[in-house]
Amino acid sequence: MLFLIPSASLRAQTGPSSMKDSATIKVKMANAGMYPMFFPYNIGDKWHFDSAYTLKDGYRIYRLWIKEPRQQRMIVRNPSMNINVPGASIPGPQPVFLLKAGATVIVEGDANDPLFLTVKSADKEINDYEKYRSVAKKMEAERWEIIKSIYKTADQKASPEQDARREAIDSSLSEWQKTFVKQHASSYAALEVFSWYYYLINNREASNTLAGFPEKVRNSVLGKTIKTELDNVGVTSEDRVIKPFKAKGLDGNMVDIAAMKGKVVLIDFWGSWCGPCRKSHPHLKAVYEKYKSKGLEIVGVAVENGTKEKQQESWKKAIAEDGITWLQVLNNRETNDIAKEYGVKVFPTKILVDKNGKIVLRSVGDGNELDEKLAELLD
Repeated sequence: MLFLIPSASLRAQTGPSSMKDSATIKVKMANAGMYPMFFPYNIGDKWHFDSAYTLKDGYRIYRLWIKEPRQQRMIVRNPSMNINVPGASIPGPQPVFLLKAGATVIVEGDANDPLFLTVKSADKEINDYEKYRSVAKKMEAERWEIIKSIYKTADQKASPEQDARREAIDSSLSEWQKTFVKQHASSYAALEVFSWYYYLINNREASNTLAGFPEKVRNSVLGKTIKTELDNVGVTSEDRVIKPFKAKGLDGNMVDIAAMKGKVVLIDFWGSWCGPCRKSHPHLKAVYEKYKSKGLEIVGVAVENGTKEKQQESWKKAIAEDGITWLQVLNNRETNDIAKEYGVKVFPTKILVDKNGKIVLRSVGDGNELDEKLAELLD
């Protein structure tokens, strides 16, 4: 599993300018009387959770502010959909549909199974997105059933069979997303689906896919945002010379990528909160032990959350717990946002640089590519 960089939203929208910047959602759901329902969205950095509605002809009618199209999540607070663990509650999957200014969306279903509600509209692109969701929701439901079965076991750990099945579902969902985008490349709905995975694929492939959308779609807020982020990722595409950075390390000394020319450098973007990142550390320790004397340097760039003091605390604690001995810097979103400069949205992300400062690999998640490249460069 991969972790996305925590952020308020892919698209920050400014405040409403008129009542025309709104959409209507008409909801009729069985068993809904006892469960709160609301629609979260953000304006700028402020999140809104609209729950006010009027009743007409058996429908709850919600009017949401919207200017640019967005994927709209609907939250049904049904406790039976959650997994309860000591001190926390893990929410079940909730439906997401496309919403556009001026459109009316009719939502019908059962509050005891909100993922399988139906969405209808006179808007073609909203209906196009529903074609995507009609397949994706079945995969989400199956994955959720596996997660529930894991938490019913005594140790709450997935079996090899459960892990394999989840990976197969994730792979199938990824393939369906790509297929849908190819089949509906002229639709804005496809761009929204593309936004789910563009940062996980080769930068050249993602850029070519974006270029295949109509100009109107590419020039939307989402299209321009994706273009900017792909341009940032392009800075660290393979065969490019690394864009250097300087930052104060854990020991207070300056870590300077430019000064490492002549060494093979692995830049590892991680966070103390990222399970897959922490699980990769034993392997990185073995890699470092094997290749350090042959000219390998590893630079960890940690992206943390909370106050500056909390970030420092979490970062240092994770380093101590994991026994990390290579160079470490803490990303600073205010003054030196290395993750943003390098277009990193998914964790872990690793960038491998050869002795001449040229990028030879950008790797997201786990894989054998890193070991293979290190062997080519240093064995």
